[in-house]
Amino acid sequence: HWATRVLPFAVELYFPRRDRALPRLRLRRDFFKYLIDDVILDAIQDFDALPLNGRVLELCAGDGAFMERLLGRRPDVASYVFVERNADLCRRARDRCASAIVEGLCADARDTATWDMIEPPDVVIASGSVLCGQVGSPAMAEPVLKAVANLLKPTSLFVVTGFTQSYLNPALLARHGLEVRRGSVSTDAVGGLSSGFGRFHLLALRRRTAPAEPSLRDALLPP
Repeated sequence: HWATRVLPFAVELYFPRRDRALPRLRLRRDFFKYLIDDVILDAIQDFDALPLNGRVLELCAGDGAFMERLLGRRPDVASYVFVERNADLCRRARDRCASAIVEGLCADARDTATWDMIEPPDVVIASGSVLCGQVGSPAMAEPVLKAVANLLKPTSLFVVTGFTQSYLNPALLARHGLEVRRGSVSTDAVGGLSSGFGRFHLLALRRRTAPAEPSLRDALLPP
């Protein structure tokens, strides 16, 4: 199933400079981004997080590639709000997914004051965002995490991914009432679980509905 879904996209024909008569196959440059998007889409589906007429918020959306894939899979989405600070990428994302249901905020994700008009989303996506080491910093992470946590409904799913270690440590998540429902990350946030993707990580988070059991709390939080 995985191979039939991914492999047709994974490769492309190219002609080596030395012998243009013999085309060869190679991995597409955006192959790994495609895989990451697949992991996010699978998490949303596995948790049954996006109902009919659901609402989505995406942080640091880039050129809208993921948005295009999600809306292609789920055309019933009622609202898709994305945040992107780069004006050119923001414009490209708007053009790519021009629709009445799509709203783009050309702003830094750390400027959470611009989120006042956002209704509580069913799904929040932060892939390669300020919550990840390759883009953000520990100082950036907490105010953004707090703002997202305040938006979430009890049933909302918050998916964070990135190719470097996340700054979402156990104490930070607990401080804002969030818990890990699925983890693939080399960090204590999920008990040191290593990812098959190496440095890549995914955290599927939800609001904590009840206090953690003592054994679980002791395992996740520093003394």
